[in-house]
Amino acid sequence: MNCEYFDFYANAQYPLIMKQQSMNDSVIKDLFGVSGNEFNEIKQAISGLQKGELIIKNPIAVTLGMGKKFKKIKVSHLI
Repeated sequence: MNCEYFDFYANAQYPLIMKQQSMNDSVIKDLFGVSGNEFNEIKQAISGLQKGELIIKNPIAVTLGMGKKFKKIKVSHLI
């Protein structure tokens, strides 16, 4: 599969974000539906992730329009 043509948005119903050296701001904004302070909060949370920690979308907060639109979880492995 050529990554150039991989549709990340179609496969991102439940995005898992790990710590990374560089982040595409527009992808984070689109996936989590955030801007301003919420965007900065997610970006800071991503940069502070430790080994085994992930950021996932919080669908309840997104649906209700209140609370943090992301959750930090710790995993030992992914299947």
